[in-house]
Order: sequence, then structure tokens, then C-alpha cells
Amino acid sequence: MTTTDAAIIDFLSDSPQPIRELVGTYPKATLYTRLHILQTKGLVAKHGSQYLLTAAGLQVKAGRREAPVLDGLTEVYPPLDAIPSPQHRAMVELAISALVVRQHTEQEEHHAGFLFFGPPLTWKSAGGRFLCVVAGADPDTCVVDLAAESGRSLWIRRGPAGDIRSQRALLSAPTIVLDEFGLADRAVRQAVAPFICGRRRLPLENEILSITPVPVITMNARPGDTLSGRTGFSLPQLRRLVPCDLSAVLLPDLALEGGRALEAARQMGPLPLRPPRASCEEFRHAVVRLLRQVLVQEAIGNVDVDLVLGLGRGLTVWLTPVAAMRQALYDFLLAVETVKWTQPRWLEAIRTFPESREDAGPTSAMALRSVTDASVLIRRPKTISLFPERIAPKSPKEHSAMNPRESMMPSFAMTDRSKSLLVWLTEDAQAPSLDQVVEILVDIYRMQRLDDVAFQDLLAVVRLREACGLAEISLDDLRTAVELRAGLTARGLNLDHIESVLRVAEDLVEAGLSLKEAVGVADLMKAMKKAGIDPRVPDHLEATLRRYATLGYDPKSITRLAALSERLGSIGLGLGDLDIVLDRLGRLSALGLDGDVAETLVIMLGLAGVAETQRGAVLATAVELGKMGITLVDARADEQALQEQVQQLRDEQAALQGDLAARQDELVHLREKEDQAQAGLAALRDEATLHEDAITAARALEGFLLSNSDATDQFFAKVAVVLEIRRRGSPHGAALEAALTTAAQHNVLKFLNRISTLKETT
Repeated sequence: MTTTDAAIIDFLSDSPQPIRELVGTYPKATLYTRLHILQTKGLVAKHGSQYLLTAAGLQVKAGRREAPVLDGLTEVYPPLDAIPSPQHRAMVELAISALVVRQHTEQEEHHAGFLFFGPPLTWKSAGGRFLCVVAGADPDTCVVDLAAESGRSLWIRRGPAGDIRSQRALLSAPTIVLDEFGLADRAVRQAVAPFICGRRRLPLENEILSITPVPVITMNARPGDTLSGRTGFSLPQLRRLVPCDLSAVLLPDLALEGGRALEAARQMGPLPLRPPRASCEEFRHAVVRLLRQVLVQEAIGNVDVDLVLGLGRGLTVWLTPVAAMRQALYDFLLAVETVKWTQPRWLEAIRTFPESREDAGPTSAMALRSVTDASVLIRRPKTISLFPERIAPKSPKEHSAMNPRESMMPSFAMTDRSKSLLVWLTEDAQAPSLDQVVEILVDIYRMQRLDDVAFQDLLAVVRLREACGLAEISLDDLRTAVELRAGLTARGLNLDHIESVLRVAEDLVEAGLSLKEAVGVADLMKAMKKAGIDPRVPDHLEATLRRYATLGYDPKSITRLAALSERLGSIGLGLGDLDIVLDRLGRLSALGLDGDVAETLVIMLGLAGVAETQRGAVLATAVELGKMGITLVDARADEQALQEQVQQLRDEQAALQGDLAARQDELVHLREKEDQAQAGLAALRDEATLHEDAITAARALEGFLLSNSDATDQFFAKVAVVLEIRRRGSPHGAALEAALTTAAQHNVLKFLNRISTLKETT
């Protein structure tokens, strides 16, 4: 079953629903192809344009809750399948999830970083470059050689006065690969700290810096006994990192296969990222329970539960919430298994996630400790002090913290492991201070000393408990063993007697006798001796059985052969007829018709009322109908594909018709504009005609005036008199002026009427 099949089955239910919500997550062609395959398998049914699960599909969906998803995102992004090891692939898948959380959520803290460390040529830097290609970043820019950096040049640039002049583009890149961390100087290692702090925003002087890249750190391991010593990171920093020790990973020949994954990623291109479809907060209690079960005690404080939940949230882009959280836990534990943070059999716990398996008993030392401590707390009766007034209160000065220089006590140093254990104990006990926890432990030891229990005795108890955990022996089993030992001692027996009994039990098992049957044999021997029967009869029987055993017949086979002979005799068959029957059964089995199938076929034919003489013809007809049914299923599949193509063509036709209508509307609009322009042009032509007439009249008048410039002409004489009258301003000449003006106007009008009747000359 592919990842797409699993997503379809997890998405559908027993009620019809559209499948369009999955189209944005998986390619449409792949989705409908897998739907068709699931339909032919009888897992999915189609109801109109919607789909639902059949009874068989619902059964598969219920069964999937018990099986983890181990193929991850290989179907979503096939180049992941070419990565050299499962641990490398797990780290890259978690880094992809971290990219989603960084880019498409508002989560402020608990962002994950990733640490590859180990010997050279173990695909550390190549893993970082692969992630750059997946994220769409330039590896040449985002892979930083820390050995060549100095100070805070990794993320800011300062001017001569020490002020921040610019920030490097690495702060806004999707990912950053911090290569060769072990070769960086102290200042550069301090500059790396903001990238692995797990926060989205970080205050710097008078501004807030936004840190968007997912950090990937690569380095060669240092000598040391602890993870902090081998990597140089403190425990708080390790809580924000997913470490992977590549020295514990079996790798192929990277000289031959190391470049296949990176080349496939370059050809495939970046993986499109989208916001998560769900939050995994609902699995918090289940995740905490599982981590306490599968992690060693020293590693519990090094794992950030919110970080793990965020990694599961990022995978919900492609997987269902349950599958995403299960896959994130599998990838995370597969990576940290290389640094010895996990208990054996952690994969069995993943298979049942998120269901609780507390009733199945402890499966690891950590689970043994957790279950035992809880059972002791539940069963132990509550006690109170009978004389609380006699308990002397401790002086407040004893609880006050003192500077080592002020104290008279000798100074001492504690390892990081001891400090982490004390801090864990304080948090687990919910004590107000570490001092109170230490005082209570000392008081408990004093009470044990009153019972003559020394420190070596307590150490032996702890080691015994660890040994029981590694051997998967519960406290109840250990208590039962001690009680049995005490019971044997009380009866004068020891372990040697138990060994003798076990040897007798083995002999009984080899003889095929149970304890009850052995008791019956003993009673039979007693009865034979009491009746005077020779007890050597069983010896003769044993000798006979030995002779048959040399021929390859044990007692059980002889019994079965005797029963078979009786059955053959009851149906009238002899041993000679047995070969014919076996040959016939062999031919039927070769044809796929075993006894159960043949019996079912006969029953069905009988229920259908088919006579024995007609059964051959009916079976032949059934075969032909089966062929026709297969052909019909293929024809229906082709019909569905053709219907989808017809619908696609109809959609394209509708789009083209809409485009044609828009073009026709545009043509009508252009024609309207053309009509308006024609009307405007006609108006302009009329106006131009009027202007031409006026210009022609003016030119004619100008010619008339210029051609009659003789001062003795009557017209000019009248005009000259009018001008003279107006110049003098005599009131007596007003009537004469009016008469002369009227006469001049008549002369001009007469001239204009005459020239208007003349034809236009060029």
C-alpha cells in the first residue's frame, strides 16, 4: 500500500464525501489512479461524484492504527529514497518538517536544529546540501564554512564605530548549514548560538532579529565520554537539536552512491511547502508516555516534548495527524538511537502509538522503573507522624545558600550527569528546592543504616533492579522467585532438586506426555505392580516402537496411520486406492481447488438447485461470465476515464465560448466608438464648410475693397464723410451719418449677395 493509498483510506469514511481536499496535497492523476485501483480491490466505492469506504476498506483503516508509517515522505519526494541510510533520511524528513513549522506557523519557540557528527566522508555536508535543494536555497550561499568565519561575521556586519551596518542574508534564508563546527574558534561558536536557540525572534542591542533558517550543523566528533564532550554543546543546546552520530551508522560505498540523492533532488527541484493541516497537541500525553518508556533515564531531560510535537505538526502537510506523529517519533528515535538515548525494543512501542500498552507489562528498564515506582506509590499506605511535635524544626540558616568562600565545608565538584540527575529528581518530586531533596535522601539513608543496611547493600539493590530491567524481569517475578526459594528451603530442597525435576520434565516433553499424563502413567505402574502384572510390558512396547522408529515411524505417526486405515476401510477403500485419490487431489490443488474450495463450491451448487449432471456446464458458464465481468470492469474503467476527458473538453469549450463572447462584446464596443467617430467627423466637416465660406467671403470682401481703392468712388466717399462727421462730433450731422451708413451697408450687402451666387474658382 502506497502513501497515497493510506492517505485516501485515512481520509474517507463510511459516508460519501468529495475527494477534492486531497487534490492539493497529491497529484491529481496519481490520486485518481490510486482511487481506481482501490475500487478494483473492493476497498473504495463511488457514489455519484463522491467516494466512501466499503466494509473491507473500513477494516483496513481500523488495522492501520496498529502499524507505523515507515516509508515517510518518499512518495511525496522520491529523491529521499536515494539517501544512503535510513538515519540520514530520518534527519532530512525531520528537517523538512522543521521548515514547514518555521515558514508556515506562528510558533515562537521550540524550533528544532539538526546535528550531524562523525568521521569524515559520512554524508554530513552532502546531507545539508540536499536539504538546501529541497528548501529551494542556494547551497553555495547557505553552506557556511565556520573555519573561515570570525567573530559575529556569521550574521551581522559592523562599521568602524562598532555599530551594526548590515545583516547577512543567511538570517532570511530557509536553511543554513554550519559546516565544520569543530574547527570554529570560540567567537564563531558563540555566534552560532542564536541559530540553535530554538526561537524565532531574538533581541540584539536595540532591535529584534528574526531568525528564519533551519540550522544544520556538521562536525567531526571530539574525544570524550559524554555527548556534550564529543560535540561541545551544552545540555540546554542539545535540547534544541536532533543529534545523529554517523559513526554508528552502516553506510554503503559513498564513492559510488553518495551523489545519487543530490543529483535526483536537483532534477526534481524544491519540495512545495504548505501550512500544516492539523496540530498534534492532542498527542501530548501519549508522546510523553512513550518517550518515558523508550528513552534511557539520562536522555529524558535532553528531549524537548514541544519540539517533538512541532515536528509531528509539520508532517501533517502530507500525512494524517496520527501517521505524522508516529512518523516523527520513528524518525526522531531512529536518529537519537545512534547516541544511545533509546532503550531496546523502542520500535515495538511505536507500533502501538498512540494507544496505551500499560497492561502489557514493562518492555524496558525505563518502563520497569516507571511502573514499579508508580505501583509502590499506589500500594504503599499513607502514614502520618504520631508525634509531630517531637520533630525538631530545622534552622533557617541550614537552608540558606552560602558562598563557597564563606562556608567551612570542603568544596567539591559534581559531574554534569550527577547535576542532571538531581535536577530531574527535584522536578519529578515537585520539591521546592534541591537542598530539600538532598536532605530527604540523607535522612532516608540514615534510617536504612538503623536497620544495618549499608551503602553497598543499596548499591546492590540498584544494580539488581537494573539487571532485572535489562533481563525484562518484573518485580513480581523476582518476588515470586524468592518466595519459591524460601519454600524449597523450608522443605529441605535446593536448586539441584529443581534441575532434576526439570530434566524429568524435559523427558516427559520429549515423550509427548503432559504432567497429568505422567501422573496417570505412575498410577498405572502402581496398579500393575499391585495386580501382579509384569511391568516389563512397557519395555517390550518401547523396543517395538524403537524398531518402528528406525523405519521412520514415531508413535504419533503410527496412531495416525491406524486411524487413517480405519477410515479407508469404512468407505470401502484399500491402501492401493490411496495413490489414485492422492493424484486426483494433487491435480485439483494445482488448479487452485483445495478441499475447502471444492466443498464450498458443491454446497453453493446444491443450494442453487443445480443437478449433478449439469454442474460441469454451469461451471463452464460461470467461467465465461467471469471473463465477461472482468472485461466489463475494464470497460467501465475506460468509460470513467473517457467521461473525465469529455468533462475536461466541455470545460475547455465553456472557457472558449466565454472568451468568444468577450471578444464579441469588445467588437460591438469598437463599432459604437466608430459610429461616434463618424458622427464627429461629419460635424467637423460641416463646421469646416462654414469656415471655408466665411474665409471665401472675407477674401472676396478684401478683394472688393482692394480693387475699389479710388477715393472718388461713391462708396469710399460716403465712408469718408461718415468718418469726418464722427471725427468732428457735430450733433447736426447725426442724421446725415445714419443715412450715409445705411447706404454703405446696402452697398456691402448687395456685394455679398452678388458674390455668393458666383461659382467657386480655384
